[in-house]
Amino acid sequence: MGFVSCEKLVTTDELAAEAPLHTRRTNRMFVTGVVEAPNGAHPTSCVPDHEVDDAFLRTYAGSAKGDGAWESFVEEYLAGSEADYQQAIARDRNEVSS
Repeated sequence: MGFVSCEKLVTTDELAAEAPLHTRRTNRMFVTGVVEAPNGAHPTSCVPDHEVDDAFLRTYAGSAKGDGAWESFVEEYLAGSEADYQQAIARDRNEVSS
């Protein structure tokens, strides 16, 4: 038994109408609960909601280079709340698209 996370909660009818059959293969008998976690797959993809965040993954990989890079990464993305994390990645996306 376990929990399932999703980008957004939808009705059974919406799921049946929009989701391909192969994405609905989790038997409800094995699910304890469901949590709505918008952007919860970040930095990986959750098509069609969002693609892989390559820029974030490059930043993450670059944080292993030393000279305080990891500490800066933690301070920027991990030290705060989930809302702080989502705000930081939204800001990064806006800077890239500008």
